[in-house]
Amino acid sequence: MENKDQNIESTIDKLNEGLLLTCEERAELDRWAALSPDNAARLHDEAEITSAAHAATARRRFDADAAFSRFLARTRENRSLQEVTLRPRRLLRRWAAAAAIVAAVALTGAVAYEAGAGRRPAYGMLTAAAPSGSTAIVTLPDGTTVDLNSGSSIAYSQGFGITDRDIRLNGQGHFTVRHDAALPLRVTTAHATVSDIGTAFDLRDYADDSEAVVTVTEGAVNMAPAGVKGNRCDVRAGQTARLDVASGTISVGKSAADSPYQWRRAVVKLSGQSMTEIADILSRAYGVTVAVKSRRAEALHFNGEFNLRVCSLTDVLEALAATNNISYSVKGSLVEIR
Repeated sequence: MENKDQNIESTIDKLNEGLLLTCEERAELDRWAALSPDNAARLHDEAEITSAAHAATARRRFDADAAFSRFLARTRENRSLQEVTLRPRRLLRRWAAAAAIVAAVALTGAVAYEAGAGRRPAYGMLTAAAPSGSTAIVTLPDGTTVDLNSGSSIAYSQGFGITDRDIRLNGQGHFTVRHDAALPLRVTTAHATVSDIGTAFDLRDYADDSEAVVTVTEGAVNMAPAGVKGNRCDVRAGQTARLDVASGTISVGKSAADSPYQWRRAVVKLSGQSMTEIADILSRAYGVTVAVKSRRAEALHFNGEFNLRVCSLTDVLEALAATNNISYSVKGSLVEIR
């Protein structure tokens, strides 16, 4: 028990440091949180503290005026550099804080050249992903948190929070956004663009999906087909918008009271879903391919509830097979249901 507790504490420390967890670590942490309300509350509190710490760090890091003041103070100490550094001051003020901080005395000549040439710093791209069969939580530099579902990833610039707050999403993520009216957050998928109006929302658009779906739980978002001007709509708390990939049309309606796959809680609640729908849920949740191979099985509907943090895929398949309505076989990562 002591070793297990030490493992949990180490994993929480890793999460607090902003590091991505492995599939095994995420699963162990989820199982631990599910054991008691106290554990779940502890994990929630740790996430809140981490988010606040990252936000404070981001504010310190992105204080462009303070960075520029430090830059001038350093350069005034060296008279030989005054003539070079004071001329591009107006341009330097428009630079992002990261560029200003890097502009130490040893690099002044290079920085002045970049400013004089009118070029902006070149930022690389950062990525974060949740492998199939696992989830991940990412805290961005501005304090925004992203919960990634199985097989999902995000990409964003190293200049995130400086020049833009643009995110590229592949798959499904739940976004709890730190609102900034001057620099709105924008999420782009293969088929849609969703802009924050101060909110928390869930966005799903996997490569093989026929629709992009956004469900707003707080505030509002604006949704539009990717790369298309106009044909956009606002989606408010309690609403779900569905963008049809084929036609580019968007429909908005009231959010369902209870989704069958509550992926952030790792819970599946079946209330008459078809075997085909269940196969899709199991495929995504466990990182395998579940294929329904008979018409009789396709026509079946099931009721029930199970927790993915507690039940293995075999547990779920055995429960379904216990109804004497289906049989299944497993071949590596392929599950066939008949």
